[in-house]
Amino acid sequence: MTQNFPDWHHMDQKTLDDSYDNHKAVSESEAMFTHWIDRSKVFRDAHSQYLDISYGPLERQKIDYYSAGPNTPVVIFIHGGLWQAYSKNDFAFLAVSYLQEGISVAMVDYPIAPQANMDQIVAYSENAVQFISKHISEWGGNPNNVVLSGWSAGAHLCITSMKAVRVKAAVAISGIFELEPLIGSFINQKLHMDLATAKKNSPILHLPIGNIPIYLFVGRQL
Repeated sequence: MTQNFPDWHHMDQKTLDDSYDNHKAVSESEAMFTHWIDRSKVFRDAHSQYLDISYGPLERQKIDYYSAGPNTPVVIFIHGGLWQAYSKNDFAFLAVSYLQEGISVAMVDYPIAPQANMDQIVAYSENAVQFISKHISEWGGNPNNVVLSGWSAGAHLCITSMKAVRVKAAVAISGIFELEPLIGSFINQKLHMDLATAKKNSPILHLPIGNIPIYLFVGRQL
């Protein structure tokens, strides 16, 4: 069944901004994120073996690795925040369920806007994933059983980073895969993308090559 979606070219400023404002769309988002951050702090404090592993010289070029044991499958997760908020530390709580199922988790952090532009953010994330792929065996993970995942901006970076690691699948959750509509929105106030940058970094215009399955999920308020 064909669905007709609004054309962003004809949206006024408020409509365009509201389309990307998750905090406005989800009334309980502030309390939800506070709860996530609190849970993540407790979890990180209890799992300190492989925290803040540097993959580059910048403060945010860090990785956390949560081991479920030797030769275990690994999920690499890239956090969201519209490329300008949050960190890997805030999403550590997600590792709880994976560890319970015997799956190790590598959490990626990366420099965000305005300190980094979109080209740099994409490159940093790819570097992080490549670094993880080289060290998974040292940390006890199985390099032949890796899934790459991310949420929101992290879902975008998940897809742009696929070529940096050999994965069984990619799982992108509520991702933004076409960046051109963001140019006129509030999100671009810190990113400063022009049209060329947006097109260069839009996965929908540069689909990954190969037969690796990509699973796309989107959340909505019930």
